[in-house]
Amino acid sequence: AAEEVLAAVTRLVHDLGVTVLLAEHRLERVVQYADRVIHLPGDGRVVSGPPAEIFRTTSIAPPIVELGRAAGWSPLPLSIRDARRAAAPVRTRLTGTTPGPARPPLDADRPTLLTARGVTVSYQGVPAVREVDLTLHGGEVTALMGRNGSGKSSLLWALQGSGPRAAGTVRI
Repeated sequence: AAEEVLAAVTRLVHDLGVTVLLAEHRLERVVQYADRVIHLPGDGRVVSGPPAEIFRTTSIAPPIVELGRAAGWSPLPLSIRDARRAAAPVRTRLTGTTPGPARPPLDADRPTLLTARGVTVSYQGVPAVREVDLTLHGGEVTALMGRNGSGKSSLLWALQGSGPRAAGTVRI
């Protein structure tokens, strides 16, 4: 069921150019679809960037990324397909095959669909999310990641307007 939902989301992104913000703790299921990752370490900080960049330094990562770290691959693989490509020199030596082309880079001219500045969420005076700055572009998939209780849902609720926001602005 989860794979079917992700396949449908991927079709929406590619066919219609919609923007998707995913909140998921099972990173191995979603990271390969993400153009950007927002990591909430649980201390109120926010770390944002391309998945391979974020996973170079974060303490949590899907198993395929851990394999890439151990193998010293750069960029880090985000999917089995990426890992197969990273292992291409060995595979080519062993089988004589050539890997297919890599995924093309994102178009830099995508429109801005959401801008958040200084978004802070607190519950009874305890900060759950601190001063998040975020910009989402059309057709981009961004994975919002963090352990349970790190503020993923609080940030999503604050961004879409149904949850409390102690500070900051969101423009859609």
